[in-house]
Order: sequence, then C-alpha cells, then structure tokens
Amino acid sequence: MKQHHVMPIGVDDFKRIREEYYYVDKTGFIRTLIDGHSQL
Repeated sequence: MKQHHVMPIGVDDFKRIREEYYYVDKTGFIRTLIDGHSQL
C-alpha cells in the first residue's frame, strides 16, 4: 500500500510541523536564489 505524506497547510506551530508532518527545509535553496540573484 502506498503511504501518503500530509503537508502542514495552515499549521503555524513549527514544533508540531517538525514532529507530526512531512517537512522539507528549503533554507539552502533560498540562499542560492538570493546569492545568485535569480528571479522567481
């Protein structure tokens, strides 16, 4: 059976997000965009 990951839409408690949901840290990606002067 395929497992589905729930995205934390509307959850503003970061601790809860880290403990109960599927979380992907995009901090490094954002830094790359800023340093490379990329347009979104």
